[in-house]
Amino acid sequence: GNQMFIAAFARLAAESSGRPLILDTTFYRHRAAGRHPELLAFAGWSGFGETSDWRGDLSRVSRAFSRRLHAPAIREFREHDLRPFTVGFDERSSDLSRFRRVSGYFQSWRYFSGHEKRVREMFTLAEPETVQATIHQAVGADFMGIHVRRGDYTAPAAQKTFGLCSPEYYLRAIAMAQDRLQSRLPVVLFSDAPDEVPHDLLSRFDHVVKPDRTRPVAHDLVALSSAQALVLSNSSFSWWAAYLRNAADRPVIVPKPWFRVGNSADADLLLPEWISVDARYGA
Repeated sequence: GNQMFIAAFARLAAESSGRPLILDTTFYRHRAAGRHPELLAFAGWSGFGETSDWRGDLSRVSRAFSRRLHAPAIREFREHDLRPFTVGFDERSSDLSRFRRVSGYFQSWRYFSGHEKRVREMFTLAEPETVQATIHQAVGADFMGIHVRRGDYTAPAAQKTFGLCSPEYYLRAIAMAQDRLQSRLPVVLFSDAPDEVPHDLLSRFDHVVKPDRTRPVAHDLVALSSAQALVLSNSSFSWWAAYLRNAADRPVIVPKPWFRVGNSADADLLLPEWISVDARYGA
């Protein structure tokens, strides 16, 4: 999800300025153990991955020219000055023409305002969606999707920072979505660690989508986005599942505040039509 925010912003900026866009994926080979450039699984990004180590060479050349020409420092736009755990729209982004480098996470729907259709087009799959087909075989085409984020969120430091949505939040959110739908749809769990979901909550699900390293995570995200109602966790994966198919008649329940600490700027992050429920973050 984080990759999608950054890449979508960069692509819109490149298209509006007429400049080429290259994704430097060397970070994932050298520094990000266990992480991959997952967004390349989407059809609209398959040709953007840069696999050579051009960044180091480019940086050295840039420094050499700066010394030789006594050039001024490159003007850089740093979203919110990259303050930790700050999510929200940075007004300065409305004029990027005076900057030559842009850094940030860009986790706000306002960055994409007016370009929603284009952004959604960026994240489609070229091949048939096998996860969605499996869900349809198990519970039918109409289902409620619940994303329960666990994994690295269960670490004590992450719980104190981001917060771990409580089982009570999910139960209240499921009941609220059912009331909005005026029906009881089958409930499908999506989770990075379903074995860590509390039993009382796990028993409420009719089907569980387990992570599988043999398929791109993008397939799970698109399958979740097809649900007739959504209950999100405070995760960018959840956010994109709701954003990719934003329908007026689809209930989307979200935790609030989004992060336990810091300025989560929920009004900039969460679409106005989404329904907020107290997350009751545990200790």
